[in-house]
Amino acid sequence: MPAASKDSVTDGAWHTISVSMEEPSALSSRWVIHLDGAVNVTLQGSAGNLDFLKNNAPIVLGENFTGCLGQVKIGGIYLPFTAHLSYPQPEQFQQSSRRTVQLGCTGADVCASSPCLNAGTCQDLFNSFSCACSAGWGGLLCESNIDDCQPNPCVHGNCVDAVADFQCDCFRGYIGKKCDINVDDCVRHQCQNGATCIDRVYGYSCKCLPHFSGPRCE
Repeated sequence: MPAASKDSVTDGAWHTISVSMEEPSALSSRWVIHLDGAVNVTLQGSAGNLDFLKNNAPIVLGENFTGCLGQVKIGGIYLPFTAHLSYPQPEQFQQSSRRTVQLGCTGADVCASSPCLNAGTCQDLFNSFSCACSAGWGGLLCESNIDDCQPNPCVHGNCVDAVADFQCDCFRGYIGKKCDINVDDCVRHQCQNGATCIDRVYGYSCKCLPHFSGPRCE
């Protein structure tokens, strides 16, 4: 019964996969694929148990597979990866293929070409890679400058994007990293005759005492 996982497992980490009968004591049952202990696929239709293996049925392991295999057991019995390897259980599978199994786990050096741009760090995921981007960059290859002006951080000004930073071109009367500080125009006011300075945006006004008037209470 053909089966395939619904999730692609290509992250370079070790995973545990098991295929078992949904009802182990039955003569025929649906089969279930577990990925790292969780149900991944429940196969439609029913199939028998593993008794057919007693009739010298061949087992093909790793066909069309790229990656590394750890221990493989069928019905609790280990599959041998080398011809003269003895396992502790009384029943054993025998290797029939003369093809040499390559021991060890190595993949292509996918980071050798330095595919990650803008000082990104390449992470080898076994025949695939991902890029850990430096600050201010994004994308599969760290090729995109992240727009630090979204959403607009400048309260009273226009935002200019930089790498992992932004600058605000403030409107008149405002200062600060985010143009959120109103300039105190009363610091150098010219209100006269005891008048009170009232700060405005890019300017000020004078509140005159009785009997005085004019823009500066002069």
